Amino acid sequence: MRLSAEILLTRGHIYPATTSNIELEAVMEDGSRVLGETKITASRGRIKELLLVPPDVEPLPQTLEAIARADVISVGPGSLFTSLIPNLLVHGIADAIVNSAAVKVYVCNLMTQANESLGLSAADHICALNHHAQVERIFDYALINRTPVPIELKAKYALEGATQIVADLEAIEALGVCPVLGDYLEEGDVARHATDKVSRDLLELASQAPPARDRTGSHHTVKAFTRR
Repeated sequence: MRLSAEILLTRGHIYPATTSNIELEAVMEDGSRVLGETKITASRGRIKELLLVPPDVEPLPQTLEAIARADVISVGPGSLFTSLIPNLLVHGIADAIVNSAAVKVYVCNLMTQANESLGLSAADHICALNHHAQVERIFDYALINRTPVPIELKAKYALEGATQIVADLEAIEALGVCPVLGDYLEEGDVARHATDKVSRDLLELASQAPPARDRTGSHHTVKAFTRR
């Protein structure tokens, strides 16, 4: 962990979800199983569920402490099944996030990803994360890009079947998550997030309390808002 921080020149600390030796196993929609991250990424089938092998690994105490002390917890962007979901499968991590007083934010991907999220909308991504965490709702907010992908870049991604992720705002709101619309696409040869805008909005959300919830954990009023 210390070496990783030195290599990446981070100002904070890097804590993995677990230090246990694990493998990823995907259950596909056709019922078949694929073991190993490389094989999962290369698979042509649609992933239905992701599992850890072995399933009962323990988190680092430092990781749980950091989650408990956090002002804001952000998840994403990243590969839905091979980067984001595995962290939530480690015993205690999802509960620690839900129980933390931090503002929880999902940073939605810009494009769908071959073999991981083709055809999935922004709300579908959030549903998959909630499902694997085995909780009704993780996030208070979701940062959603509103900038259209340029035609040339769209054609490039279409060659692998990828498209710009649909921002289905009503479906996101129905999940109790407040969508935050922003111009998060940075122009270039590949679709990347404009990190300065994402960072700015995460810091602003961190400075305010999460939206009010009722006793069931649902928000009283959830409406999308737009960042300038």
